[in-house]
Parts: sequence; C-alpha cells; structure tokens
Amino acid sequence: MAYGTSEHWERASSWGGMAGAVPSHQSPSHIYASPPVQQPAAFHSQRNGLKAAANVIDSHDNHDKYPELSDLLDRAQDQQSADEAIASAGQQNCLRTGDFIPLPDYVYEQYNSVQCKAFMGLFPEIERVWITMDSRLYLWNFQHPGKTPTTCFDDQEQIITSVGLVRPLPGVFLEQIDYILVVATRLELIILGIAFEIKGDPSTQLTFYQTHLSVPSDNEHFVQIDGTEEGRIFLRTLSGKLMELRYSASEGWLSHKIQLVNHSTTNFSFITPTFLQNYTMEPPIYLMAVDRARKRIYTLTETNDLQVILLGEDGKSFRRQNKLSDVVGRALSGSSRHDDYVRIQGLYPVSSAESSLIVLVAITSHGDRIFFRRNGSGPSSDDGIDLAYTSSPVQRIVGPELSVHECLYTDGLLLAAQALTQETDRIYSISLNAGAVAQQPAKMWIDAYSYHDEEGKVWQISEVRRSQTTLAAQLAGRVEPGSVFNELATQLVTSPREFLLLTNQGIWGLRKLRPIDLLCELMAAAPEQRSGGIEEFAHTYGSAEACAMCLAIACRHPATDTAFREYAGTNNAQLTSAATRLFDEFGGRPFVQHAQAPPDTNGSLLGTAVITSEVKFSGRHDGLALYLCRILKPVWRNYVVVTKNKRVVSNFEPDTLSTILTALRSLEDFLAQRPTFTNLPTPDNRPSADGEAWRAEQESLHNLHDLLRMSTETIAFLLMVVEQDISAVFNTMRPEQQELILDMKFQNAITEEGGLEVTRALMISYIDIKIRDEQNMDAIGEELQSVCPSICRQNDVILFKGIECIQSARNQPAGAEQAQNIQEALSLFYQVMPHIQFDKLTEIAEQLKDMENYEGAVDLVLLWAKAQGYSEGVPDPRSSSAYGYQGGHQDSYQVNSLSQRQTAYRIVFSIIESLEALSQSVSSFAQDQLLTLRVHIVRKALARDDQLFHEEFYTWLIEKSRVEDLLTLDTQYLEDFLKQSSHLPERVQLLAQFYVKNERYSEAAYVYRNQAAAPNLDFDTRIEYLKLAVVQARTSLSAQRNVDRQGLEQILEEAEIAEVQRALIGALSSHYERLGVTPEMFENLKSSFLSINDLYNAYAKPCKLYEVQLQVLFVSETSHVRSHAEKIWTELIRKTREDAINSHGDVFAALRQKVRDVGRKFHTDDNVFPVSFLINRLEQETYEAKQQNQPVPESGWVVKTLRSVDCPFPVMFRAYNDIFEAKLAPWSSARALTFLLEDVAVLITEWLRDRKNPDGSADVPVQVLDDAIQKYLVTVHDGDARELVGKLQMLAHRIREL
Repeated sequence: MAYGTSEHWERASSWGGMAGAVPSHQSPSHIYASPPVQQPAAFHSQRNGLKAAANVIDSHDNHDKYPELSDLLDRAQDQQSADEAIASAGQQNCLRTGDFIPLPDYVYEQYNSVQCKAFMGLFPEIERVWITMDSRLYLWNFQHPGKTPTTCFDDQEQIITSVGLVRPLPGVFLEQIDYILVVATRLELIILGIAFEIKGDPSTQLTFYQTHLSVPSDNEHFVQIDGTEEGRIFLRTLSGKLMELRYSASEGWLSHKIQLVNHSTTNFSFITPTFLQNYTMEPPIYLMAVDRARKRIYTLTETNDLQVILLGEDGKSFRRQNKLSDVVGRALSGSSRHDDYVRIQGLYPVSSAESSLIVLVAITSHGDRIFFRRNGSGPSSDDGIDLAYTSSPVQRIVGPELSVHECLYTDGLLLAAQALTQETDRIYSISLNAGAVAQQPAKMWIDAYSYHDEEGKVWQISEVRRSQTTLAAQLAGRVEPGSVFNELATQLVTSPREFLLLTNQGIWGLRKLRPIDLLCELMAAAPEQRSGGIEEFAHTYGSAEACAMCLAIACRHPATDTAFREYAGTNNAQLTSAATRLFDEFGGRPFVQHAQAPPDTNGSLLGTAVITSEVKFSGRHDGLALYLCRILKPVWRNYVVVTKNKRVVSNFEPDTLSTILTALRSLEDFLAQRPTFTNLPTPDNRPSADGEAWRAEQESLHNLHDLLRMSTETIAFLLMVVEQDISAVFNTMRPEQQELILDMKFQNAITEEGGLEVTRALMISYIDIKIRDEQNMDAIGEELQSVCPSICRQNDVILFKGIECIQSARNQPAGAEQAQNIQEALSLFYQVMPHIQFDKLTEIAEQLKDMENYEGAVDLVLLWAKAQGYSEGVPDPRSSSAYGYQGGHQDSYQVNSLSQRQTAYRIVFSIIESLEALSQSVSSFAQDQLLTLRVHIVRKALARDDQLFHEEFYTWLIEKSRVEDLLTLDTQYLEDFLKQSSHLPERVQLLAQFYVKNERYSEAAYVYRNQAAAPNLDFDTRIEYLKLAVVQARTSLSAQRNVDRQGLEQILEEAEIAEVQRALIGALSSHYERLGVTPEMFENLKSSFLSINDLYNAYAKPCKLYEVQLQVLFVSETSHVRSHAEKIWTELIRKTREDAINSHGDVFAALRQKVRDVGRKFHTDDNVFPVSFLINRLEQETYEAKQQNQPVPESGWVVKTLRSVDCPFPVMFRAYNDIFEAKLAPWSSARALTFLLEDVAVLITEWLRDRKNPDGSADVPVQVLDDAIQKYLVTVHDGDARELVGKLQMLAHRIREL
C-alpha cells in the first residue's frame, strides 16, 4: 500500500501530524542525560604524551644500534681518537672460571695401555669430548654423564689419527641420524652415523651406526676434518693437501659410493708423470676454515698466502677465487710486531650479525686480528676478499711478548691462550668495550681486555651453545649487521657466554660475565672487596646504563635470575635494595646545557655567536627509558600479526609476551613504590635550581610511565588473545578492521589513536567469541578490566552484558521472559549509547528484527545516531551546516559521524521496508496490525528532534519514488531540506510542489524563477522553468493578497524578455557569424539571461533582426515606441521585398505572410503594430507596383491581411479615411485616390459581412460611414471609376438600410 492514500490516512492519520507525543514507556532518551563527547582534551594530551615517550624510546633504540664491524673499525683508524678513547675507557675483568670437569679415571687407566698414539678434542655440538687411544674411539658426555658417560667405537684395528663431526647428506642415512663421524686412520677413512635417544637432544644416550662406508686414505695423515651445512666433507692433511670425502646412497655408472677427491692437484696433474706430480700440486696449506653461511672455504699456506674457494649458491660446486699473498707481511708491514716468528694461529669466518662487509678474521700468534673484507659491493657470495684492517692488542695490557698457542674468535670476541708456565695458561679476552662505545657520540671500536689463569695446557677452546630464549629467538630473526656488539642492549635476552677449555687435565668452564652480572657481583661483595669498584663500574658504563641495569636488578628481570642465584643466595632483598639505592646514586640531576653555536653569517647580527640551550636528562630518566626500551625491543617495531600458510597468527610467541609482561609489571611495581618519581611537575615540588630541566624531565618521566602502563595492558591483552587463538578472533573482525590490524605495529597500537581503536576492535571480537562459547560476561569483563582497563572500559562491559541478554532472549520462546530480557538489554544499551560501535549496532538491530521487536530496534538506532552527533565545541547535527550542506568545514570526526549516522538510518528504513514486505504475505487482519505498527514507528521516528534523520528519511522517500508521501508530511524540517537541495533540478519541482500544495504560490514562482537562472542549463529548460514561474506568479496575483506584486510582475516581465532572447537565439543559431556575432557572444546569449538593452543593442539592432527589434519594443517601456516601430517596419518591408525579388518569389505574397506572422504577435499593441502606417505603406507598395505595370494582387489584399490578424475595423477605417483626407503623395491624384477607394470599398464590404455575424462588432456609426461614402463619390468622377462609383453607391444604399 502506498503511503499517502486516503484509506491509509483515514485509518491511521497522516504523517503530517508527526508532532504527537511518544508513548512514555518507549522514550529512553532520558537515561543518558549528557551527550557523548569527542575524545576530550585530556585524551589528546595523553596521546601526545605517549607519542613523546615513544620518541624517547625510539631515540634510545636507535642509540642501541651499533654500526657494523666495518664502520667501527673504520672510525678506529684515527689513531689519536682511538688512543684517547682507549685511555679514557674503563676496564672490567669479565672472565670467571666455572666448574672443572676432570678426565674420567678410565681415561687414565686406558692411557696406560696406549701403545702408539692418543688424541683428544671437543665436539661442542653434541656436548662430547672425543678421545682416541690407538684404534679405539671414545665419546665422553662430560655435561650429562648419566649411567653411561662414554660411548666406544672399536670395530677397526688401525690407529686413529683424527676425528671429524659433520652433518649428513640429506636422504642418504636413516632419519634418526643427526650427525656423522669421519674417523681417519693412516689406511682408511670410515663414516659412522650418530643418533641420540631423543632426536636432536645431545644430552640423551648416543648410539653409533655402522654405515659400511669407508675409503682408502691414500697414505695421507689427516689433521683437520670439517663439513658444510649441505653435508660436504673437507679434509686437510699433514702434508698440506685439501681433500674432499664424497659419498652417496648408491653407486653410479662413473662414480663409487664413496671416494676421496684431491683438490690440491692442478688441471694438468692427469698428464704429468708421477715423479713430476709434486710440481703440479697447489702449495701446501696448514690452515683451513669453512664458512658455512657464505658457502666458502679459506685456506692458508706456509707462506701466508690466503686462498678463497667458492662452493656456489647451492654449496655443490668448487671454484678457486682470488689469492692474497703474504697476508701477515702486508698486515703487519711497518709494525714493530712483525718478525719471522709471527704466524697465523687461526682463521675464523665473521658472522652476518657482525658485518655484511667483513667476512674473515685471522688471529696471529701475537694476538693480532687481521680482518678481510669482500671486494664487491653487492650481496653476491662470489666476491673476492682483500685485506681490510689490522687490530693489535695493547702491549701495556697484554705485555710485549704475547704468544698465542690456542685461540677462538666468535661474534666479536677473541679468546687467546698463552702459556705462563708448563702447568698454567693465561686466557685473554679481547672484545668490544660496550661501556666506552655507549658513551661515544660517534661509535668506534674500543677493545675491552680481561684475562684469567687456568691450570693445565689448553688444547682447544669452544663456545657452549646457549639455549635460546623466545625473546632471543624473536630478535635473532631480525639480525642486523653490528647487532651482536652491544652487549648492554642484548643482555636482557641472552645469558652469559660460556666456553669450554679442553686441557690435558680435563675441561674448564669459562664464563664471560655480562655487565649486569658484574654489577650484581659488585653489589653482593663485601664492602672491603668492592672498594672503588662501584664507582669504576659507573665510569665504565655511564650513569644511564648503570641506572638501567640497577632497574633490571631491582625489578628482578628474568635475565638476572642466574646472577641472583649465584650472588644473592637466599638474600634477594639485599641485592634489590642495593640496586634501588644505587639507582638513585648513579642517577644525578637534570640540567640545562648551554653551548655556543657557530656565528650566524646570514642573520641580522652578523658574526655574533648564538648561545643554544639543551636539557640534559638525569641518569635515572635515561636509565628508565633504556630499560623500558630494551624490555619492549622484541615487539616495539614489529607487526602484531603476520600471515603464515594463509593463516593469520601472532607475530609473538606466548612465552615472549609472558616474559615481557613479567618485566613490565615488575617495573610498574617498582614505580608504584616511588609515586613522586614520575609525577607531573607542580609549583609545590619545583626545585630551587634547574627548574626548567626538572620540569622537562618530570613531564618526560610521566609520559614514560603512561607508556609503560599502556604497554603492559596491551601485552597482557595480546597474551589473552594469543592463548584464545588469535586466528579465530581475527576471522570475526570486519574486512576493513582486518586490513588495519595486518598493517599495525605494536608501537602504533600504543601511540596512535587509530591503533587503540584497532586493538579495541580486536577486543570486541575476542569478547564475541567468548559470548558465543556461552561464557559468563561478568567474568570476562572482570578479567579484561583488571588486565587492560584502558582497552576494555566499563562501557564495554555494560555493552556486552546487553549483548548477553540479547543472546539469552534469542534462545527463549516469544513471551514475557523474552520481552524482559530484551528490555533489560535495551536499558543497558541506552546507558552506553555513545560508545556502541556501528557494527555492533547493526548486529543488535538485526537480532531485534529477528525477534520481531521492530520498535525497539528503531528506538535503539535513532538514539544511537543522535548520540553520535554532537558534543561541546562540535556543531549540532540539527544544523545542516555541521555536515557541510552549507559549505561548512568538516573535520574527520564529523565526516565519520555523519557517514555512520546515515548508514544507521538505513537500518530504520530497512525495517519499514521489511514491514511493508511482510504485510504482502499475511491475512488482512495482520495487514491492519502491521500497517498500524508501521505508521506508529514512522510517526514516532519523525517526532524526534533529529534533523539529519528527517533529511535522510526525505531522501529515502525520494529514492523510492514516494514523492506523494513526502509532500503529505507536515514536519518542521521538510521545507529547509527541500531548500538546501534546491541545487538539484529534480528537487526544485518538489519544493515548488510543496509550496503549491500549501497554497504558497508566490514562493513557488520564485523557486522556479531561481532555478531558471541556475548554471549549466540549456536555454529551453530555462524557459520552461520561467513559464512555470509565470503560472504560479499569475495565480498568486489573482488569488492572494498581501503578496509582493512588484516582484511577481517582475517575473512576468522577465519571462517576456526571455522570449525575446529565445527568438534571438533562433534567429542567430544557423548564421550568427555572418551577422557579426562572435562564438563567445553567441555562447553568452545561450548560457544566461541578458537584459533587454543588451539584447537590443548587442544583438537585434547590429544584426538587423527587425522582427526581434519589434518584439523588444513590444515588451519594453521605451518612449517614442511608435516612431521606432515605423522605422523598423519600413526596413522590414524593404528587406522582405528584396528577399522575395532575390529569390524570384512573389513580393506581395511575401509581404502578406510577413504582416500576418508579425501581426499575430503584436497586433494588440498599436505602437508596435501601427495599423495606419502599415496601411499607407502597403497601399503605396501596391500602387507603385501597378503604376510600373508590375503584377499586383487583387484589390483589398491589405484589408484582408490586416483583418486576418484581428485588426479592428474602426482603426482600419479611420486609417484609410485619414489617408484620403490628407491626400499626401502619392494619394494626391484622382487615379491614386480611385486605387485607394477600391480597398476602402472592400473594407466596408467586409464590415457589412461582419455585422451579419452575431458575434460581429458594430463599433462604427452608420452615419459616419454614409457621410464618408458620399464624400468619396464626389471625389471619384473619372469615367474609368464608373465601376467603383457603382460599388460605393450600392454600399451607401445598404448602409442606409441599416
């Protein structure tokens, strides 16, 4: 049923009565008295504070990033700067001896039975020491001895000379085999498989597997065996050969299952006689190093020639690259340390975590580090290498006679063993001095030195593989060159580095303490033992770093657990108390640093030095910032979620989040005990000195504390979501929200308003899943609010309690209990209306519709929309300008609010439509009920003081072509709505119809008149609008009083002028350029209305458009119109005659037609259509043509032409009579008068015929005509006029009979 029908409104009243009251039980707007607000100033202030704190964190994070090794060494080449930095740097001895594990007794027992040879070495990968005694091989599990500490292999009889541990080739051995052992004897090479009781766990029982793979050793003595990640095996012999052991799962046509390849032969070896083959060999090597990451091998000859061998991208090729000659001589050239006894002790590949340019370091017997860089600039592994830097130990620290007999280089750390006596070795540690570098503005390499003496002769040094925490793994996945050097930054996620020293007596453990371990050791020491140590520590690392470490200890960061166990014992409180005290002692005070900038040569004070000021924060501030930065580092700049295998997962492991959360909460507890430390500055607590610096620091500390709180809440919430299944939560989010969270980093989630909103969207999806699982909302809300109150607010809890009520209602049958649940839900929703997100609103409204609670759904939507619309300082939505209708400025909040409200109103419209659709499929009784409900809902909605809803409702009716329904409305906003959209042509008709329907004709006229002048309309459309305006203007003038008559009459005049303009356009359209009108002038003529003066003077007159000129006179109030008109008629008659002649047409037919055409338009105005002038002029044209013997029409054609345009008989008679009386040329002769009277006779005849017509006129007295005829008869006495005389006498007779 269409809205607006009589039946509809008789039964349910019209929509015009929408001002009626809403039933009280359905008027919930009173529940929230205060309007919702935009994010308040305090919120923006906090957000700005968080951003400022984030900038501090970013600054410290950037400072923590050390340059790569190449840059550090480059800067250290400035000898003066390097010497000054070394001299001022503090030194901390960081080496500590761990447990000593003596060789098992059975080793000594077996050693006594050795007949020939015994060898020993470390396999740290499998936590074993290998020991050979003649033909027997033992693997000793020194870390986890268990029931069987050793595993023995004695299935062969040859003396074992060397053993190597390598990775197996894929697909050759059983899956459980983790490593293979290459056992070398003087006669053969044997491959054994190694498996553990638990695959990949070396601490479990080890088992040997016979592979039955062996190959003769070609009488070579193998001294070094190493392998690649791909499973290739390379061997160095005592004679200096480089060989490769190749094996496969099966034999090929041209290859054996296992074979030994000599890579020291040249390409010509196969054609060289045996006795000359030594001359075709590569020079003998004495060192070999395999770079597994870069797939390279480095070899060194006795003459210190360094060779690079490339294994290819797939690790399967073998190609020699460049060779560097005498690298020792070149590296130490000019140095007093260069002597004939210096040789390279070890070659060590440099990891990518240290450098992308430096690839190799060689350690000399004097402890020199010789660094080599790759030649190319790209990432290619085919680049050659060249000598880069040489770094020698400081002799005043290590002494002038350092002699290294065993060493290890790994991740920037060099451990070198020097024999002090036959029974004691000194272990030197040389690494980057992190404390000194941290305090440099431009970071350069500065050595830190430590040493420790160990009993026994060191045979091998190996680093213990550290168990990697999830935090360390998180960081390891994003390694940048140089990242391993800053021990201060990594010590919170890595444990102390541990090493194994294999000696002739057993294994010594050696630890390199982290700075935080050193600090714990100092604090736990007795006062007499730490004398000066604390101060030296602060000098070495700086106050900021010292404070950061004090915080970590005071907060019991998980990284300090080992230090607490070792140094605090059971008295943990003593250590935390000491750390807290030192935090204050190291902290210092903020101050303003004044510096003199260079003179400004561009300013007005030419050459004057400028004093600049900079606030320098205290060590406590920077320590807090550093500590917080390093806690958050694993997550700070990383995406929250990532896509793996087409599934969205958390970018952070639960253990990572849990560890970070523990550290954040402990820091929060620490600060909670010191509330004044991070309070905002106030005049009451302002210090007497350095007030500016103090204020800046307190503000920054407060911001950092806020950042800590937000980070804690966000981490805690993310941990909850990850444990719930973040993928499932993600899948319930809207697509646009999913895109945002995929692009969101943790930092943005904390500091950006949009980040918080995305996090809240994630929380809402999380709660949705919980509710769907029928978990109690009270428990969910309580947990969330306790964990993350800034993310989950009280409003969220109330909202989801309402949703829980809706879910409960959906599970109940229709009835009182369901209605009660719905009412309770609505009451809860009304309390938090401003905070309901749109997608939630949509879901709730849809559920209410499903339960047929249409009225509740409409109420909810309209109240929600109103709650989104305004706040203090924001334009009221009831003012259309707030939404830009009148060109007002809109900010992003308003735009978003407008869009969401408009979409919300569509929910209301869909409910109305669904009720209409439903009424089509039910009984007539149900139709009546639905109709009543629908009308009630619409009336109730329109009774709300929500202008935007009204306007959207009007728009919806127009879109649905329900114009009649729209015009039946009598609401306060309809007229304004139609006015605001009057720039749309289709709305002009509606506004005018609205005025007509309300009998406001003059306003309708003005609407049409204004639309006629609107831009971008063609002229015919303008005319149509103007015609409609004329209709309404005339109606108003005739039917209304107290109207603006002058304005309405002006509309009528404008319509007449517009007709002139249209005539001009028609006259000029085909040939305006020939008439002197430019295209621009013609376009101007068509595009807008022009004044009558412009039309005449610019177009009609210059173009000689005589008919248009007459039309101008017809509509204008120009004086002397008749004289202008006669001139124009003269020109028009002349032009008509000439055109007819030129076209060989009938002149008089053309004149007859022209007079008729023009006369029909203007005959009502005797000034524009001067009858007497036209009669005289046309009669003259005819007479003159007759005199020239030209064909002329029948007598009376002028009379008949003028009568055809309703020219009055009295006017015509008077004109003829005046011409006769005047007898002006050419009517002065008898012949001319006879010619003229012929037409007078026709005129009188026409008059007599007209009198017989009942509708004819009798406006000329009979006597006047009779007297005139008598006068004519006297004049025409010529014999040729006998016929005319007879006509006149007959006419006189007929007239007298009247």
